[in-house]
Amino acid sequence: KPKAPKKNGTDKRPEPKKEWTKGSKLDRVKIDETKIIKYEGSLPNDAQHKGYRSVVTQDIIIKTNNIEFRLERYYSPSEKKTYEAPLPDYVNGEFGALLKSWVLFWYFHSRMTENRIHQMLTDIGIRISVGEISNIITKNHEGFHQEKREIIRAGIQSSSYQHIDDTGARVKGTNQHFTVLCNDYFSAFFINPKKDRLAVIGILSQEEELSYLINPYALGFLEGK
Repeated sequence: KPKAPKKNGTDKRPEPKKEWTKGSKLDRVKIDETKIIKYEGSLPNDAQHKGYRSVVTQDIIIKTNNIEFRLERYYSPSEKKTYEAPLPDYVNGEFGALLKSWVLFWYFHSRMTENRIHQMLTDIGIRISVGEISNIITKNHEGFHQEKREIIRAGIQSSSYQHIDDTGARVKGTNQHFTVLCNDYFSAFFINPKKDRLAVIGILSQEEELSYLINPYALGFLEGK
């Protein structure tokens, strides 16, 4: 069967291939410390200083960053009351935000088990149990959910065009729907038991409970029916 001719205007010229050029890796390396190495040998009398030749060595430092907060306290005998300086807002629990982020990164991105994470942290010098690592992975994630909702709302407001698509997925032995919502500026992913109109409205509104919006547009729609 002969192929149908393509419609005018649908043919796209192939984009010209970009010429590949190898750049210097050192130009992209962030320099954290510079050390001047002096020449210690003997020099002839006419030797002239010609600057330096750079040699970059990449390295990494993995160490603890344990902080002891000493909260200033006052006691009033007349009031029989103690006044104490509060902890900074960013302090939440026994473990810092950076340690928690590394635990989540190793578990979800690097696919490390909780025991392996525990071994790595204890080798560094962190005193933490496997149970506490499990709590970091599984509990107190409302802040992440709220951040995701804010990202989605900002992404939707960034463009008048939104693309949404879904595909089937098995989750814990049940049929679910994996949905993507995106435009040129963001992408967000969801897993829902359904893919009907209400599910799409829930994704776009980012509200825990759906509600009705009564405005002139809604009233005009009802009158038209």
